[in-house]
Amino acid sequence: MVNFIFWISNYTVMIRYFFASVLILANLTTLAQTDVHTLLSKADSAYFDFKDYKTALRLYKSIRGNLKEVDADYSYTVDKIAKSLFYCQYDEHQIGNYQSSLMLSKELLDMLDRDKKYLDTSLDSKKYWLYKNMVMGYFSMGELQKAKVFQDLLYKAYKNQTLPEGIDKYYCFEKFVYKGMNVWGYEWYPQLGDKETEGSFSKHVYYIYTRDDKGNDKEQQYTLHTVKIHKLNGNEPDYVLTKRFSTNEQEISESIWTFTFSNPIDYSQLQHAVKQYMDGGI
Repeated sequence: MVNFIFWISNYTVMIRYFFASVLILANLTTLAQTDVHTLLSKADSAYFDFKDYKTALRLYKSIRGNLKEVDADYSYTVDKIAKSLFYCQYDEHQIGNYQSSLMLSKELLDMLDRDKKYLDTSLDSKKYWLYKNMVMGYFSMGELQKAKVFQDLLYKAYKNQTLPEGIDKYYCFEKFVYKGMNVWGYEWYPQLGDKETEGSFSKHVYYIYTRDDKGNDKEQQYTLHTVKIHKLNGNEPDYVLTKRFSTNEQEISESIWTFTFSNPIDYSQLQHAVKQYMDGGI
């Protein structure tokens, strides 16, 4: 009985969405005689507010196509297009559709540059999250040179202290699945020689998680760090791969001298080392 009621409820919502979409699209064909503000309200309440950002994006774009820049609702429409783009790219990124996420990110970056005067000022800081997501997208496709363009933008913003909280000290540069595990790679901004790297310092940290049935992180197994080597002479490498994990009694750190790196670290070499360690090939 409960399942039946749940099905009826979902069915009712779907029907309401369908008729709302038909109504809005029908009104778009006679927009000259229709209150644009009313159509925007319908797009907001029927789709955007229910997080159906793809449909909302399509409708906002259709409405904008029938407006002039001097129209009162033009600025609001452009702003909602930009916000819908941000959430659409985020949704695609979260499910691993990196190519789609990259396409949407590029479109939004163009808008942030071209239509800045129409946009909510809070959107400006979103570009840094787009940079981070684009780095991850290009890493997932093995296009490291394209990723570097956006890594450089993140580092520039770090030096200028303009990064938003959450990616102001480090950022996630790649995520992949290996041996049935979720592997997340993070990079810290400080460079060797910076004050922040004095003492113990990890440039990169890979978090290794088991996965649940939906592919989400389940339990952290251990982390793999690129730890700065305190050199006795000038011939040693700069970093050593180091495993860290916890027991009930203590935190354990194990340097894996099979895998050492010179600065700047080659990302392909680094990922290969992580996978080889997970293979047990030490």
